[in-house]
Amino acid sequence: MFPTRSLTLNIGGLRAKLLIVVFIAVLPALGVILYNTASSRQLAISEAEKSALEWVHVISNYQRDLDRQTRTMVELLARDPIVFSKDHDACNRRFADLLFNAVNQPENFFNFVAIDLNGDIYCAARKGEPGNMHVRDREYFWQVRTMEKPVTGGYVFGKIIKAPIVPFAGPIFDARHQLKGVMLVTVNLSWLSKTIAPRLPKGAILSLYDSNGTILVHSSDQSTMVGKKDALFSKLLTGNDDGVFSSSDVGDGIERLNAFARIPYGEHSFYVVVSIPRGEAYANANATLKRGLLILSAAICAILLAAWWIGNSLILDSIDHLMAAVLDMTAGKLSARVTLRRRDEIGLLGRAFNNMAGVLETAVSEAERLKSEAEVRSHQLELVNQAKSRFLAAASHDLRQPMHALNLYLGALTLHQLPPSALPVLANVRLCAETMDEMFRALLDISQLDASIVQAEIGIFPIEQLLERVRMEFLPAAQAKGLALHVAPCSAFIKSDPVLLSRILSNLMANAVRYTEHGKILLGCRRKGNQLQLAVYDTGPGIAPEHQAEVFEEFYQVGNPERDRRQGLGLGLAIVKRLAVLLDTHMTLISRPGHGSMFALDLPLVHAENLVLDRIMPARGNDGELAGALVVVVDDEPVILDATRTLLEQWGCTVIAATSGSAAIEQLSLSSEIPDALLCDYRLRGNETGIDVINAIRNEYNENIPALLISGDTGPQRVQEIQASGLTVLHKPVLDHMLHAALATLVNGKQEVSGA
Repeated sequence: MFPTRSLTLNIGGLRAKLLIVVFIAVLPALGVILYNTASSRQLAISEAEKSALEWVHVISNYQRDLDRQTRTMVELLARDPIVFSKDHDACNRRFADLLFNAVNQPENFFNFVAIDLNGDIYCAARKGEPGNMHVRDREYFWQVRTMEKPVTGGYVFGKIIKAPIVPFAGPIFDARHQLKGVMLVTVNLSWLSKTIAPRLPKGAILSLYDSNGTILVHSSDQSTMVGKKDALFSKLLTGNDDGVFSSSDVGDGIERLNAFARIPYGEHSFYVVVSIPRGEAYANANATLKRGLLILSAAICAILLAAWWIGNSLILDSIDHLMAAVLDMTAGKLSARVTLRRRDEIGLLGRAFNNMAGVLETAVSEAERLKSEAEVRSHQLELVNQAKSRFLAAASHDLRQPMHALNLYLGALTLHQLPPSALPVLANVRLCAETMDEMFRALLDISQLDASIVQAEIGIFPIEQLLERVRMEFLPAAQAKGLALHVAPCSAFIKSDPVLLSRILSNLMANAVRYTEHGKILLGCRRKGNQLQLAVYDTGPGIAPEHQAEVFEEFYQVGNPERDRRQGLGLGLAIVKRLAVLLDTHMTLISRPGHGSMFALDLPLVHAENLVLDRIMPARGNDGELAGALVVVVDDEPVILDATRTLLEQWGCTVIAATSGSAAIEQLSLSSEIPDALLCDYRLRGNETGIDVINAIRNEYNENIPALLISGDTGPQRVQEIQASGLTVLHKPVLDHMLHAALATLVNGKQEVSGA
């Protein structure tokens, strides 16, 4: 009864689902534990980073203190009387004693030097190499001489100790405050790796960089790393005073936590970096995480074990009974019920299941009954629609036959000399025939659209020419009723099918002229973003809201209960609706009784003003002369055959008329001329069609003789067959001037046109 897949009762699966439900229920509590663990670890990480940053700040502060001490030492040495002594050896001994014995932390300093105004060294704690006893080429010497105030020079690598040395220089004044020389104290930056590095955490590396990223001090590998560029640190440190980051690019490939700080050195800056292995830096954080995860795991295990026990002892047996009943119902046993002797929620669920099963059993029976009735009604409706289509096609064909003959006789009668009193009667008869012709064409349009014969041919064209054509077509009819017709000019280009769009506008304008008794009609455009709205306004009677959807249905007319045929069949807006669907657009109707109506559709706007119009309407036939043309006419209706022959002979044609293809070929065998055109009705006696006759005559002469097919069939299948033949076709009833234009085009070798 039900489309099902195979179901089996899986207690293990139910148990797993129960555990999942319990786990989800306690998930918030587990989330709190996990959050607290993560927060504790993050706090420990922050503390580790803060601790690393404190190390570089301690080193930075220590170096700043050393900077101040060095400046003070320069001032004190510059005032020492020994620098004014002529005994340079005594001065050397004095400076050496101060450097190696009197000064705290002598490893921080490299040398004390006194320089005369010529740049020659006359006193030094450490004696330089021969030939290198002057500093005339050093910038700091000339800065002190020029500005007469202390300066800090750029670092240089010492030639003796191969370490970076920073010079601190200051002026030496005599008692009259006259500049007598320059006092120099040089600081050995390698003290960092010797003094500070041993105090750092295990595995930590202390590095000193200049502002360009060059390594000056490296506690791990001083001899190899010093003097090299480090692009990573150069990129990270430039422009930052301090910070913390992680990397594995300090030479040994170990993931490290790096803390750095900028140390100003006079006009220069250095960066001190402490790199601590992540395992060492985050030891407390990792321990916190492990403890938290251990607690979380223990909690999860305890919860799942408790859920397992509760599920086995209290729930699964009852669910087993419920599942068995469900499987029975799935197999089509709608009478299946469950018996649970419990008063808790599961017992309530069992009773609810039984109630649901009863309701479902009743509902399924009712649904099957309604489905059967709906199928019967649907089949009956389909039969009715098919019968309607067959009736319309047959009625249209049978009615078109006499109408077609009537049009031909009226065309022939027009060429005769008639008394003046008969001319108004003839005009009224032709007007009635044209009215009926319009009705038949509307039926044909509906049939073609329903048969999907009409296809949209989308192109880009200017709307102006289409608007002008519509204006010229309907201006006489509007003026005849005393209506003001205004078509607003528009220079826009649109993307659509000009032929189908012209048919839409023609139907809308025809309705506006037909139903508007006074006032005006406006056809205009309005740009809306990438769309162009094309609208027809009138001051007609308007349409009430309850009728606005129905006016687009077939044969529906507002205010025409007596079915006055002068107001059409009520197919115009039905055709408009179908054509709008083909153009992939939407019709908009705004109307109010007594205030007129507005019909509008939105079309794609193309911003291409320089495009040239290729196609607005099909090319019209050339009304060339037919005198002397040999035309074969085949029609099984004697009246139509006679009317066609009479009209063609009055146009000067030589006519061979026959009721079948074989009769036509028999008559042609008596003539040595090849026909100039073939004019055949589509539906002939028996199973013969006009297409068969045309092909037979063409094969007889082995030539592609111009041919015109006349049809009164509007059924979708017939319309498709005719369309597939590729022949020029005119649909009954055919007006005499349309037949003349089509034949003239064929006889004179012009391009085929469609009279549909």
